Amino acid sequence: MDYSKLQDRQIDAIIAEKRYGISSDLDIQRLFKRGKFDFCNNPSDAWPIILESGVELSPMFGGEWCASHIDSYTFEEAPIYTVQAVHKNPLRAAMVVYLSILTQAKEKSE
Repeated sequence: MDYSKLQDRQIDAIIAEKRYGISSDLDIQRLFKRGKFDFCNNPSDAWPIILESGVELSPMFGGEWCASHIDSYTFEEAPIYTVQAVHKNPLRAAMVVYLSILTQAKEKSE
């Protein structure tokens, strides 16, 4: 799935389901209305995920941000990035990478 094509709220709903087991559309709508989470726009919601999953954020020219995940790294070789996403909103880019990491991990385990 190409998570970069989803709207912020769709990304938020998928993350809420994966992290907290919230899968009911009604429950997710209630949480949205209460402002319980906004992973794509609120640093206090997104930052723990960024740290736990090892997502790297880098500013780019033109005001965009690159979020990436390094699969492997040695001092002799350049880092190998498994997933990258570019967006003007760094938190959104990071959440796209996070969901892609989860998808890759699931595919490897199958």
